[in-house]
Amino acid sequence: MELTFTKGRHHRTLMCVLVACNVGALVTAINLVIGLNPEDRISVKRGAVLTALGLVYFVTLFELFNVAALFTGAGARFRHKYRLSCGEVLDISNKLVSAVQAAFSCATGAIVCAWSCTRDFMRSSHFMSEAYAWFGAAYFFYDIWSMYTVYVHMTTNIDYFKTKLRRPSKSEASLSSGDAVVTKRPSFFTYCRHEPVILMHHLFIGGFGFLFIIYLRGGLGDCAFGFVYLMELSTPLVSLRGVLSRLGLKRSRAYVVNGLAMLLAFLACRVLALPYACLLYSRAVGLGYFDVSYTPSQLIPAEYAENIDDIEAWQARIVSGWEAKPGQHPHQVSLRMVDILGGVGGCGGNVVHKEWLITSAHCTASRITIVVRAGLVHMTRPEMFLETTEYYNYPTFDALRPSDVQPNDISLVKLQQPLQYSRNLRPIRIQPSSDNYRNYDEEIVTASGFGRIWTLGAQSQELRWVYLRAVSNAACASIFGNVLVTENTICARFFNVTSQSICQGDSGGPLVHVSPDGVPFLVGVSSFVAGGSFGCHSGLPSAFIRPGPFHSWFTEITGIDFNNLNEEEDEVSTLVPSTYPDTSPTDLPTTIVTTTPIPETIPTNPPTQSPTTSTTYPPTTTSEEPTITTTEEPTTTEEPESDEDDSEEIDDPELADLLKRLEVKVKVKVKLSKYLKKK
Repeated sequence: MELTFTKGRHHRTLMCVLVACNVGALVTAINLVIGLNPEDRISVKRGAVLTALGLVYFVTLFELFNVAALFTGAGARFRHKYRLSCGEVLDISNKLVSAVQAAFSCATGAIVCAWSCTRDFMRSSHFMSEAYAWFGAAYFFYDIWSMYTVYVHMTTNIDYFKTKLRRPSKSEASLSSGDAVVTKRPSFFTYCRHEPVILMHHLFIGGFGFLFIIYLRGGLGDCAFGFVYLMELSTPLVSLRGVLSRLGLKRSRAYVVNGLAMLLAFLACRVLALPYACLLYSRAVGLGYFDVSYTPSQLIPAEYAENIDDIEAWQARIVSGWEAKPGQHPHQVSLRMVDILGGVGGCGGNVVHKEWLITSAHCTASRITIVVRAGLVHMTRPEMFLETTEYYNYPTFDALRPSDVQPNDISLVKLQQPLQYSRNLRPIRIQPSSDNYRNYDEEIVTASGFGRIWTLGAQSQELRWVYLRAVSNAACASIFGNVLVTENTICARFFNVTSQSICQGDSGGPLVHVSPDGVPFLVGVSSFVAGGSFGCHSGLPSAFIRPGPFHSWFTEITGIDFNNLNEEEDEVSTLVPSTYPDTSPTDLPTTIVTTTPIPETIPTNPPTQSPTTSTTYPPTTTSEEPTITTTEEPTTTEEPESDEDDSEEIDDPELADLLKRLEVKVKVKVKLSKYLKKK
């Protein structure tokens, strides 16, 4: 880090170089993270670059302050006015860099707190938390070097200018303080013995603190770490106090005012911040401030469970997943459902036979027609484009309340023409009856769909998939309650990244488990996720409906025994990833009460026709996601399709033709309704 200083125009050139390096390092670091989504994680490669840029930034900033104070006319006048030695100048520069670092830390803390503390206190995260941990870690190692440099010049009469030159010229030597005898430079180990506390502090924060934020915390507690960053709020005032002391201004008004401000900032950010963070946590989990224990069922109330159909997000994608390759999920289909008012919603579905699909009942309830896109990994390029009006919701599902989360949320869709199987379009085997109530706890499963990338997040038209880890029904019921999580439910949460999940727009899609023989089975149909202030990315489990317990109903409706299905096509196989991500998974909750599920008698009286209804539902005027409660009777609403979707449909000839036919159907129904009222 040694720099060669010269006088005259050369030091101006050096200052320009330092400014360019300093500003360039900061701008490059900002560009590395500016395009990230809030929930993104910082990769090791990106983080290593941020640390290198941080080291360049803090070192060049320190040297820039030194050059400005020691080798410019203004700096010379400043030193002369306050009678500053070389060591005192370096000490002031060190304190100014410390103030700049503290300002960056406070800005980071404000961003993290504003994002994470207003969502899920424990599980919401913002990339700035990790990004500045990588960038700021360089400061603590730089500061060890800079403090040693200050120590050398404060304990000796070595001239800073001469230490930067091996053979200074006569003109350069004239800038020195005289011909005094130079004492021996103290070694770094001497400094370590002289300042052990500050050295251990820097090594602890820059080493263990960095590892804890990046790795050991597992992505949890981002809001709490935002308050840790905000603790640096008092540091600039502490640094200013040291600078004023070096300038001999201890009796000035500025020193007194700064001292009072420093005490207030220290009280706010280092004393009161921790109790306030505890208050936020108690509110997040629904506890009193002084409660000492809680049960897992207090984590999230049942009213924050919500269906994951989203009429505005049918083109979005799954959370923290990967784009699917052709043929990787050939059983996945996209459904577009239209109600009597022309409102359009989107869901996923599963091919289980040439003429039958399985999806969620809340997707098909009260719909008059369903458009099926099959054999696709992109919404605009399906191999088959079909329309059907025949579907069967499970008899216990109340079709008049499709927005209300209900158990047994499963439906069969009958296709008007058989599918033509291909490499990209194949059925998937349904969970066998022998595994109806199997405990898949801790087993790895996969989900796919066109759902949102995160709660209220961006949209995409590509099929996405993600690894999840199954959760026992007992653990899931402790969060959502036994009303929603029954023996016919299977739950799954993130595999190794907290935000991995299904989300709005994934309803009716598959949860797949691969048997030891390598055969994929449909073990769940996407039903609901945590809603309210939690959201898809919170790390809480998502719930799916097991198809296994419904085999007798499937057979009664379709006449097909799916336990022994043998279609005339070639053997069906689904491409499954051969390896799992090579990262360690996050541990699941350990306080799980295990219970034995009690089988429930399944009604076997199916509807004789497609369950449609003429009840009209007023379109909602709000864009917010509905908060669903299972303890009250909510009103069911349907939203009309957005203008953006309409413009996309016009460009699709097949969909345009469908809407024309649909318009005729709607007009006929409306006129018939008016006629019956007059009668």
